[in-house]
Amino acid sequence: MYPTEDHERAVTAVAGHFQARRGVWALVLVGSLGRGAGRVDSDADLAIFLDGPFDLAAEAAACAAAVGGTVSQNRGIVVHGVRVDLEPTEGDVRPLGGLARLDPYELEVGALAIYAKPLWDPSGRWQAWRQQFLPYLPDAVRAERMAVIASDFEHNLREVRRMAPQGEFFEALLRLIYAQRYMMHFLFLRARIYPVDYTKHVAWQCREVLRLPELVAPLQDAMAVARGDAMAVAAKADELAVLWRRFCDEE
Repeated sequence: MYPTEDHERAVTAVAGHFQARRGVWALVLVGSLGRGAGRVDSDADLAIFLDGPFDLAAEAAACAAAVGGTVSQNRGIVVHGVRVDLEPTEGDVRPLGGLARLDPYELEVGALAIYAKPLWDPSGRWQAWRQQFLPYLPDAVRAERMAVIASDFEHNLREVRRMAPQGEFFEALLRLIYAQRYMMHFLFLRARIYPVDYTKHVAWQCREVLRLPELVAPLQDAMAVARGDAMAVAAKADELAVLWRRFCDEE
């Protein structure tokens, strides 16, 4: 689980501090270490499940003082040369509505409940909490989100094609990236699998999680845009649309 002894020492020290903190009911290792994919240069991400408020700056300072570490710029703890980022949560994870790319619902579930390793769950509350997301989202929620994402995918391709003739390279490229994210989001929903991310680890997720190794090369080609050429982005939008029809239109 830990790539180095220093990672284990750092996480153990920080987790030990928060076990004694009133209101904390579970401590869960998330991120790359939670997935068992940590590297020597990886940070550690510690989800702190608790009832009530959590002042991140004050809690980080108190923890650093207790374990002999320092507070990092983003309010994590650096101890034994490893940064441990604190991620407090009350476990109230639900769809936000609105634009799907601004709603991290499935990503949060994946991070906190699926691709995670419990370090301290004395009452079994975390295990009980995660059961609400298993085996997958309710069918009605899934269907609604798939419809929204498909619509937003098409909208962003239209925006690419509208912006490109105006020479708006950066806006067209951004819309192409949004469309790629929507495509990954849709594929995870269709497969009833929680994602790790929509832009990171894409090739690995296509091969190992979605079991779509044949998608990797054409998706990478569809996102390879000629430097500064806005109309080339429009051509890539057409390629992405072809991939959608090939991989997403069949239920």
